[in-house]
Amino acid sequence: KTFRPLTNPAALPGLILGSLLIGLQWGLFVWAPVNGKTLDLSLGYFLAPIVMVFVGRIFLSEKLYTMQWGAVLLASVGIIYTFYSSGGFSWVTLLVALGYPAYFLLRRFQALPPISAFFIENLLLVPLAIGGCIYFSHGIQPFDYSGQMLLAFLGLALLGSAGMICLLTASRQLPISLFGLLGYLEPVLIFLVAICFLGESVLKSELLTYILIVAALGLLAVDKMYRYSASIKKHDIHT
Repeated sequence: KTFRPLTNPAALPGLILGSLLIGLQWGLFVWAPVNGKTLDLSLGYFLAPIVMVFVGRIFLSEKLYTMQWGAVLLASVGIIYTFYSSGGFSWVTLLVALGYPAYFLLRRFQALPPISAFFIENLLLVPLAIGGCIYFSHGIQPFDYSGQMLLAFLGLALLGSAGMICLLTASRQLPISLFGLLGYLEPVLIFLVAICFLGESVLKSELLTYILIVAALGLLAVDKMYRYSASIKKHDIHT
């Protein structure tokens, strides 16, 4: 069942496009931290949920509640401020911000089981991955790495795979706009890693953006708690 979509020619263009979109994002995720671009990466993850909200609104006619619109407004003001104060976004930020919404929208229209989509996309990326290993190896052979390093690679692969399968599952079960807003948890963590562990610093022009986006995340959490409390009260009244 996992590989059955490969026998459907109509599904192949979407699978190939999906593998290229997600392969680019994974490549940036690995490349950015070792090239001093972690904050650019983080800003892309901050921007992607806003793009996803508009994708859900425009392409899927999804509805947002009042506090969710408030969260969108706060985040949008911060992002617009950064755009004008810094003269634009870096290419890393733009690729992340536009790539993930395009990928999840593609997965929504091409309804495949999450595990099937994940494994087929990885399978299609294998030739590119092998080519990348050869091109960037600089004479280092795979087994020149220590056993500890190879285990670390395996651990990263397992953690990344588990996270991606969960994301694919959530993107199918939640409205894509709400799924996008919940995605603010990831860039907050990336931001903290960049500041606390990788020694990167925040530009003054970006500080207000991060403050507004964290405020938007807090507003979204309040909205979620309010709706959960209201649903509990409604259930108690009916019972």
